[in-house]
Amino acid sequence: DQLKREVYIGEITGNLLSGINIAGISIAKYDNFSSGKLLDVKEVDIDYSLINLIKRELLIRDIQITQPRIWIEMDENGKLNLPEIAPSEKEPSKSRFSLILANVALSSGEISINDKRDSISLNINNLKVNLTSPTVKEMEYIGEVTAHGSNLKFQNISKSISDISTRFEVLGEKIKLSEVLLRLENSTFRASGSAGIGEVPYVNLIANSNIDLNDFKDFAPQIKRLNGFLSINLQADGKIPGIIGKCSIN
Repeated sequence: DQLKREVYIGEITGNLLSGINIAGISIAKYDNFSSGKLLDVKEVDIDYSLINLIKRELLIRDIQITQPRIWIEMDENGKLNLPEIAPSEKEPSKSRFSLILANVALSSGEISINDKRDSISLNINNLKVNLTSPTVKEMEYIGEVTAHGSNLKFQNISKSISDISTRFEVLGEKIKLSEVLLRLENSTFRASGSAGIGEVPYVNLIANSNIDLNDFKDFAPQIKRLNGFLSINLQADGKIPGIIGKCSIN
């Protein structure tokens, strides 16, 4: 009812007191499955503890998500196929339980993004995500995201993205990026820094790029006669939207 489209949930097995296995979850791309899928997950394993229910806490010890596939599409008018979920009109219950999530692991994931308006498509393959809470406290996590063998296509020009990776920490309303890495053909993009997502959001970011001009000649005919590498260093710091930046190009 909330998604306003067809949803499939496979067989649920396990022990309701300690953990369950869901053999497949699917969500239709638009109204029904005849139009394709927005989400398709092969398997979900959930391990939890009910001991803390007396303190109105539900501890999810571990979630394993196997082979999730997501298809995001934007039509010629800029409309996405993501569902619009209407906010609930019910008042939150005073007896609501708090959810504590300890570990999340996602393996063999795929994300396909197709922008028909601007003729851009991105396929992210072999996606792997690990999210761990060392102290099992709310909003304290260490995470890592990696993907290999991805592909970017823009106006019929394809480029290989060999590596995508990021390592980060979430401490309440603060996010620390220890490394963000992107390898596109022979070009490399790296970044690190921190960001705040509280009442006063801010960004502190340092980015370094080593760009092989040969990787972008198909997109920019004006640089066809140029060869070599371009080094770009960027620093950005400040409260949003008053960010102060500094950029150097060699």
